[in-house]
Amino acid sequence: MTFKYLAAIAIVGTLTACGQSDSSDANGPVADPAVAQALNDPIMVDPDLSSRNEGAAAITIDSNNALPVLPPTPEAIAAARADAAEILGGVSMAVPKANDNAASLPDGASAEDHLAIVPGGAMCAGRITSGAIWAARLPPELPVYPRGATMAAFGVDSGACHARVVRFVTPIPPAEVIAFYWTRATQARFKPERRHTTDNTDVLTGRNGNAAFDLRVRDGQGRDALTHVELATVFGG
Repeated sequence: MTFKYLAAIAIVGTLTACGQSDSSDANGPVADPAVAQALNDPIMVDPDLSSRNEGAAAITIDSNNALPVLPPTPEAIAAARADAAEILGGVSMAVPKANDNAASLPDGASAEDHLAIVPGGAMCAGRITSGAIWAARLPPELPVYPRGATMAAFGVDSGACHARVVRFVTPIPPAEVIAFYWTRATQARFKPERRHTTDNTDVLTGRNGNAAFDLRVRDGQGRDALTHVELATVFGG
């Protein structure tokens, strides 16, 4: 009698364990490829990390717990330039002189403020949320400059609002960053325009149908000798 009772308990226990395993598999976290990429990708506070490609061009550092960016080595800078050249297909277009007619953003301007000046962005500005994953979800036409360190990222994908605002730093000089985005935007038929503001910020803007962007590039020399970049994009969905 005791043997049969123990055997029955063992069988029930085995079935319960199997049921728990199946339940765990069925109710586990949803595998979002973009989330998986951002979470599994190396956090590149080490500028010597390699094996980057355009799909993983955004370096994601959580905006609330940003880690210090380590001084880049000449090898790391050369690798970043090589990655940028690969993204552009070896093309580097001449960038025209800037016009002094871009709207300035005051120091301390929020991501919402920046998005509001992008065509179509005003209606989305109040709906963005922060999170490193938004850097990984930039439109492929306008990625973070290779090996740049993302310091903050914001975005929304809801209804007609598909917008991103990403702040990052890079050791690449501003002129090269501008040339990269000018070429990339031209290749994507954004018809970019280069402007300048009174606070020594280079600005690129462009539009292609219901998609638009506003890029701000500033030399950080005197603070950290890094180039500071903020990219705001709006894409129709």
